Amino acid sequence: MRTATLLPLGRRFLVSAVKAALTIILLGVALQTLALTLGFPTVAEICSAVVRQAKSGTLGQDIFVSLSRWAIGFSLGTTAGIACGLFTGRVHFARFTFEGLFVFCRGIPFIALLPLTLFVFGIEESGKFFLIGWVACTVSWIIVHDAAKNISDRIDWRLQVLNISRFKKLFSVIIPTIHKEIMTAIRASLSLALIAVAVVEMSGVYERSTGRWWSEGIGNRIFRSYDVGDLATMMASVVIMALIGLLLDQFFRVLWNEIARLRENLLEKKVRRLVGLLDSGNAHVYADSTETLSICRLFASYCNVPVIENVTFTIPAGTTLSIVGQSGCGKTTLMRSIGHFMSANFTIQGEVKIGHEILTRPCAKIGVVFQGVLVFEHMTVWDNAMLGVPHPSMSDKERVCDMLHRFDLLNMAHTLAADLSGGQKQRLAIASALAYRPTILLLDEPFGALDAITRRSMQEFYSENVRGGITALFITHDIDEALLIGDLVRIGTRADARVFLSGTNMKPGNREFTSEFTAQKKLVADALRAEYNRSK
Repeated sequence: MRTATLLPLGRRFLVSAVKAALTIILLGVALQTLALTLGFPTVAEICSAVVRQAKSGTLGQDIFVSLSRWAIGFSLGTTAGIACGLFTGRVHFARFTFEGLFVFCRGIPFIALLPLTLFVFGIEESGKFFLIGWVACTVSWIIVHDAAKNISDRIDWRLQVLNISRFKKLFSVIIPTIHKEIMTAIRASLSLALIAVAVVEMSGVYERSTGRWWSEGIGNRIFRSYDVGDLATMMASVVIMALIGLLLDQFFRVLWNEIARLRENLLEKKVRRLVGLLDSGNAHVYADSTETLSICRLFASYCNVPVIENVTFTIPAGTTLSIVGQSGCGKTTLMRSIGHFMSANFTIQGEVKIGHEILTRPCAKIGVVFQGVLVFEHMTVWDNAMLGVPHPSMSDKERVCDMLHRFDLLNMAHTLAADLSGGQKQRLAIASALAYRPTILLLDEPFGALDAITRRSMQEFYSENVRGGITALFITHDIDEALLIGDLVRIGTRADARVFLSGTNMKPGNREFTSEFTAQKKLVADALRAEYNRSK
């Protein structure tokens, strides 16, 4: 096992080394071209200057001093930038309060702060650290802020109904969701921080220092060499700075990927071991009791434009109500209103009751499956299902194990959700919505993105495994699907988005393609057509 792990690891490092070597060769070709066309020092002269600095000891000192400045400024600045980006991107108060200041500050080039920094800090190390840190902070802040701000509303709404702490939301969902952007921020701030190192070291060329150590550095060497006309040493210092940036970038990229692979391997082993200890087939999947969902005089508007008005209906406990209607008639808005999934300029009025409890915000009594597939692809199947279960006991784990077995996902419990097929992801989305035992399930066209065969399979799966165990609202624009899924069917209509529900409840009896089913389908189609003609 150890040898099998080390071989791919060595291969990946070999690939990285080959890429770095090719980059160095291309850099050499570019330098030689500059020497032949513009009179720059040749590659041989640059190499001689590097050897000369190495023998005199200045090369090692310059590299160490510059890397020390870079490490301090980069680590502090990037950490602060990522933290600020997460804060301003995720906290609505911070976003709207500081957005103007943030836009103003991030448009200031770091070089423009040089005079102010010299005035406040002088040319001592504090001023150098501030400028390097400012550069790293600004670029990482911008990238992470935009990534955190643009996380899908559906992820936010899904998290709102999960009974988990903010700390767990941040480190289990938010940060892994934008981990690629965070890595981009680290690599971008790394490169710009190195440029900042050269700039701040040039600014201290003629400073008066009590010690030689902190008045040195690669940037200092570049400026001094240019000042005395030693172009070979100057170009050697520039090349060394470029190679340091290349090696650091490769190091962070490889390290990031290896940490991700190690995490995946540890998760797989943990889940395999855990599932092997559990017994499936005995636990009760659903909540101890189902509850009635009552909607009374519900109004919803977006940007003060009414979308649904005066909607009233009741879903009996343990019943699936299908709502079928044309696109744009407000079906999804109804589901958002019931779950209180709010966004900017979206307002609702009316009463939503689960049993005898009036709902005023998203809560753990609601399970939700949105249009399209929404699973957390960086998590395993098991972790997706367990995410909303607070402080899980052994019985909770056995119940989730039984659910995954019933949903034909138990043998994939250790698999990352990203590696599942479309139908498997949809089954996982439903299982995750049921895992924390809500009493109401809201489904917004959950099978709309699937191909016809997988969609039919999922419809049958829902009818056999979910319907009857929980009170559910199933939204669709497909009449066949509404009849196959629902115990009750109601009609949704466009009607300029003002009259939403009409007609009487229709109970599908036989859900196979029989004459009775065809008659029910015609009844629903006629009702939809009548409502559409009435709304024109």
